Amino acid sequence: MKKGSYKFRNPYYPNQVTKYNLNPNVVDCLAFCTKNPEPMFKYLDELDKYKQYWFVTITPYGKDIEPNVPDKEKVIESFKKLSEHIGADAIGWRYDPIFIGSGFDVNKHIECFEKIARQLKNYTHNCTISFLDLYEKVKRNAPNIKPHTQEEQIEIAKAFYKIGTENNMTIHSCCEKTYLCKYCYANANKGLVIENMKQHNENSPFLIGGHKEGHKIAKSLGYHYSVVLGSEKYYPKSGYIPAINYGIKAPFDVANENFMAIKLNETNEKIEGIVRYAKEFGI
Repeated sequence: MKKGSYKFRNPYYPNQVTKYNLNPNVVDCLAFCTKNPEPMFKYLDELDKYKQYWFVTITPYGKDIEPNVPDKEKVIESFKKLSEHIGADAIGWRYDPIFIGSGFDVNKHIECFEKIARQLKNYTHNCTISFLDLYEKVKRNAPNIKPHTQEEQIEIAKAFYKIGTENNMTIHSCCEKTYLCKYCYANANKGLVIENMKQHNENSPFLIGGHKEGHKIAKSLGYHYSVVLGSEKYYPKSGYIPAINYGIKAPFDVANENFMAIKLNETNEKIEGIVRYAKEFGI
């Protein structure tokens, strides 16, 4: 954020990169989703220049389901502290996913939800609930939990609505039909999450990995060169040189120093030609 921009690599199309401007005058809102906001407290003053909204998930599940989530009472206190800083209208409570099993039935959920709601009263005015979607990854990571029946869903939703009203909260449903919890659909396996954590690079605009990671992917897909249009002060740090040196030309007028390329394999022969962009670029 101090550098003013962030780059995101599309996980489904690794060669597609989007750069986001983080200027507070451009950003409409920063949205945070977390089970533990406390590590971000040291940055709150920096974030004050942005409009922001926080979703903090607090559930009653134990370490068997959420092994790396802090004690729930500690998270509740962090929720309150955050609310006092940004305001009750800028923070929402998530109670999800709701599932049956591992000691939780309808009555247990209602009991736990009411207890947490009382503690968060007037610290937020919104609560989002979501019922478990039994993805294949969920089945692998947490075989002892199961989804609700339609009757159970209705009973829980009605009870939560009543409790929410009593505690000045509006109840919302979420799209009903990092390694923090076993049920998370985003976790293919714990090892992958750990590997991503190892690749965290605070000096990279990608945060995880960098340009060279994309080079490896492109090379594995059979590409021989990577071409970029950008700063002549930044990309050469990753080995880029003016594309014209390889006989590669842009299909539009641009300074040679800003249209750059890199060989993905040193044995590649020099090529001659004009780059043809995908139709989505509109070039």
